[in-house]
Amino acid sequence: MRIFRVPLGVCLATLSFGVAAGEPPSDTRRLSIGSTGVMCTVAPCPWRGIIDLDDTDRDPIRPLWSGETLPVLVATPDHAREIEAAWEDRRCLEIEGAILASGEPPSVRVDRIIGACA
Repeated sequence: MRIFRVPLGVCLATLSFGVAAGEPPSDTRRLSIGSTGVMCTVAPCPWRGIIDLDDTDRDPIRPLWSGETLPVLVATPDHAREIEAAWEDRRCLEIEGAILASGEPPSVRVDRIIGACA
């Protein structure tokens, strides 16, 4: 089982060069990561992915990204473990963070885990 998608040094370096303590970066969004709640009868289906919860105009069945591979996480070790466990269990977590790079899969910065998706 792979616990981290990025080396610990990269995670810590990214966190140490962030903004002042207590202030979220300007690109921080509320995102859901994991199960999207979408159910399909044929593949491909966006049943796991990333949804921008701050985008009030979003189409709930069109996530920002969807796929079966966990996105690359720039996160603390505890956050990475919690998100990986939720992903493997097909659960969803609401986080504060940002998509750092598009790609297959994308890179996601995790500033804080808010909790289970509503």
